[in-house]
Amino acid sequence: MMVPIFWLKLVEIIFLSKSGRSLAKIILVSHVFFICAGCVSAGKLHDLYSSVKSTLLPIQELRTVTITTTADMNESSPVALDLLLVYSDEAKKILEDLTANQWFTQKQDILNQFRKEIQISSWEMIPSQRLSNQELQKSNDNYICTIIFANYNNSFANRRSISDVKEMTIVMKRNSFMLNY
Repeated sequence: MMVPIFWLKLVEIIFLSKSGRSLAKIILVSHVFFICAGCVSAGKLHDLYSSVKSTLLPIQELRTVTITTTADMNESSPVALDLLLVYSDEAKKILEDLTANQWFTQKQDILNQFRKEIQISSWEMIPSQRLSNQELQKSNDNYICTIIFANYNNSFANRRSISDVKEMTIVMKRNSFMLNY
């Protein structure tokens, strides 16, 4: 039962990978040979999958973030800001469909559901504030994207999803925020 799941995951990694596609093909062909020859046991497939995944998928390098706010941000009221590092496609799909209002309403339930798939850094921002080089809470660099939610007093989505960013500044304006990277 593990073999089909392994191969589906391996194919997913190969086609999602931005680089290393020729290396991935070589690895895939060689592993097909070994598996067909009976040299790789089913118990080793999970380790093989983890090894190939960490080799082929890009490492996310975002370490710190700078946050600035304008004087008229959110009608001069504080804004809760959450930056999420997402480690699974399932969590990413659910989170990218949420508005900031939905995220902050359902936050605890979602964090309970995806306990190991999401790491979060949170701030309460006030107008005319600047926080430089804020360290992010993360256990490793194998997350697949960063999602940011800002809880403004409006009905806009106030959500951004990004990946492959090394440096980022979040600029919180009157009704929404923008990212500089």
